[in-house]
Amino acid sequence: MKFKDRLAEDSRHEFTLMFEEGKLVARTALQDSLDGVDSAAPSMASAMSMRKCLWLKSSS
Repeated sequence: MKFKDRLAEDSRHEFTLMFEEGKLVARTALQDSLDGVDSAAPSMASAMSMRKCLWLKSSS
């Protein structure tokens, strides 16, 4: 954090707290996205399987 070194001594602590809070928010948002993908994947696989079964049934 090159920017931190240029701050006044009394502002560094506040900047560090804000920076850490921003990292936590970013990690939480990323984890939420990953959880959404994890829950969508089985639904997608099920839909694809159903579509394939219907296609095979209609072609016979």
